[in-house]
Amino acid sequence: MKFFDRVKTTTTSAGTGAITCSATATSTELRTLAGAGAAVGDVFPYEIGIAGSAEWEGGLGTITAISSGAVTFSRTPTASSNAGALVNFSAGAKEVVCTPLGSTLTKWENGTSARLVFASSLLVSDSTLGMTPSPGVDQAAKAQALLDLAANGPLTLIWDVACSLGSTLRARSNTAVKALHNCGAVMLAKSNVPMWRNYNPTKSPGSIVDQNISFEGGIWHGNLGTMTASDQVTLFDFYGVNNISAGGGIEFRKPAGFAFRVTNAVRITVDGYVVDHGVGNTMVSTDGIHVNGPASHIRIARGRHYNGADDGIALNADDGWGAITPGPLDGSYGAITDVTIDDIEFQTNVCGVRLLSGGSPIDNVSISNIKGKTGAYTFVADNFNPAQTQQTGPGNIGTVRLSNVATENVPVSGWGKMAVHLNCKIGQFIFENVTKSKLNNELFPSLRIGEKADIGQLVIDKYISRPTNGATYLTKQIHFVAGSKVGQVMVANSMFYAPSAVTGCPISIESGATIDQMMLVGNVGRNFTDFVENAGSVGSLSMPAAQNVMSAGSSWAFEQGFSEQSSSSITYTGSGATFLGVKVARKVASDSYNGNVQVSDTVTFTGTVREAMNAALLARGTNLQPYNGSTRQAYVLDVNKAGNIVTLQRSIGGNDTVIGQVTVGGAGIEMGTAYRCSLTAKDTAISARIQRVSDGYYLQPNGTFATTAVDCCAGTDAGIPASAGQAGVYAYTLNNDGSASGITYTNFNVAAAP
Repeated sequence: MKFFDRVKTTTTSAGTGAITCSATATSTELRTLAGAGAAVGDVFPYEIGIAGSAEWEGGLGTITAISSGAVTFSRTPTASSNAGALVNFSAGAKEVVCTPLGSTLTKWENGTSARLVFASSLLVSDSTLGMTPSPGVDQAAKAQALLDLAANGPLTLIWDVACSLGSTLRARSNTAVKALHNCGAVMLAKSNVPMWRNYNPTKSPGSIVDQNISFEGGIWHGNLGTMTASDQVTLFDFYGVNNISAGGGIEFRKPAGFAFRVTNAVRITVDGYVVDHGVGNTMVSTDGIHVNGPASHIRIARGRHYNGADDGIALNADDGWGAITPGPLDGSYGAITDVTIDDIEFQTNVCGVRLLSGGSPIDNVSISNIKGKTGAYTFVADNFNPAQTQQTGPGNIGTVRLSNVATENVPVSGWGKMAVHLNCKIGQFIFENVTKSKLNNELFPSLRIGEKADIGQLVIDKYISRPTNGATYLTKQIHFVAGSKVGQVMVANSMFYAPSAVTGCPISIESGATIDQMMLVGNVGRNFTDFVENAGSVGSLSMPAAQNVMSAGSSWAFEQGFSEQSSSSITYTGSGATFLGVKVARKVASDSYNGNVQVSDTVTFTGTVREAMNAALLARGTNLQPYNGSTRQAYVLDVNKAGNIVTLQRSIGGNDTVIGQVTVGGAGIEMGTAYRCSLTAKDTAISARIQRVSDGYYLQPNGTFATTAVDCCAGTDAGIPASAGQAGVYAYTLNNDGSASGITYTNFNVAAAP
């Protein structure tokens, strides 16, 4: 809508149709619409009347044509002598006035129509809103007077000024603030209060009064440069709102604390925004978009974050930080559910997206299309420091999906160096379509499962590492640290790349980490020793060889045309009178247990009767090789099905020396039965133990099975390596009758000798 000053002209138009105004004003000090700068399409308030007649009409006109200074406009009456309807004007001259007074404003003010107010009706533009602002005088009281018009009905406030504020503005229900280009407000120096808050703040969900509050466009400046650490305060701060939104290119510039915080709310939308804390910002608690529980139905989209010193987007169900906005409303907490975060760019923020839960739930969170740079992590989910959370606990996060992420990470002194960090109790976390093009040369995993993590299901799908920065520290990209617990892990359709050979694996499971079930399917690796380095406890690991490929370059070559298999869960079935087998099914390179190591796994023989079936645990060697390798140095537990003989032997360069042997009585080694085999090398002692999994019975030195846990074979050997080396699994079959034969290996583990 436009207002034209000093416009008064005449018309001879009659009836209820369009009005064509004269190209001449009624006097020299007045103007015509065309002379005032009106254009086709403009909407303006008008009044029409006939002198000495009862015919009159006021309303909104829309200019449809301008010809030689004569303006034609259509009519939408808001009040008239015809009960508010179009007047059927009589013939003759009539006056036309463009004015913001009279019937139009009367209708807006009495609530019978959408009410529209311009900020410039009371405020003046006396400030600049650049990164270094130039404030004017405090106009908060005048601005609040305009906002209070919403007490009588819905209000649209067109913010068409750049002004300064020294106190908080309070928005009532059904208030829409629409700022024009380069318009908005700046807080005066040291004001130390929020710029915006709702009129009836509450942290009780049952006491919410305020609803339908929206902000569109504008620059809202916190004047951070005038603040100190003790002055941190949220710029937009809302407690207890149903349906609050901000967007349309809105910019939160240099907030002295959080940019936009909402607590105790339903339907939160921040879509199309910029948060810029200013170059050189060191204020600790300068979050961008910050949501405290309870809150639900949240959409944060099309956002850009610059120069933050803390979280870009925070969803804190149990936030305990009260210093950001002093007052009795601090400390609200509760569930956060149904969240969509999409199309967000971070530049030099310490953190990207944070989820914080102690005991209050966070659930149904979808985060996608994240890009840019972060100083510590792109995403973190944790229970933080219990002393700083409202409700303590291990975390209570349900389902989170993080997808389509392509960020760089720039280390910040004092912060942990990880891209995605999971460190609390989570039901399901889906990590998909994540690309890491830059990997730091320090320990900087793409996904870190922390010491407090307790995750039901972890899905890693379509992860790609494609380093372009010459990084050499490329192992442990997926890192399960000591103390972490995961029920099920799936790693699928992922690509792990190193530009040249590196020692180690892209997936690392530390000692003290626990995984119940792990599966790797459809993955490709290049120039790593293997896919998984496991020093923890993995209940079962399935990694079908045909569906996972590691490039050549490892010393663990394979014979007979078999593809390399890096897994602790291997199934092999074959037939024929030739030497067949799985060559080095699993290994751990350079274990840390020196001369005292224990290697164990579970083996099952499957298929039909055969002349011989052999399985071996390759316990220790300084340079482990396949069976006929001339430099192989290992200790082997060999189980021969044909003769039911279990042999513990030392094998160097293809020459075997028997250390201990036992012939199994009764049914012997049974087909289709799982046996847990372990081989322990400690100082100069070497021993082997076999336990039948079905009943827990152990193979005794006399060839029987009993409940006593003893070594079936034992001896001494001075050749046990005193330093750390490699450990792995080696297996083969020898089947001269041509029938099918099979071996299944699961639960391979390397640990210190007990």
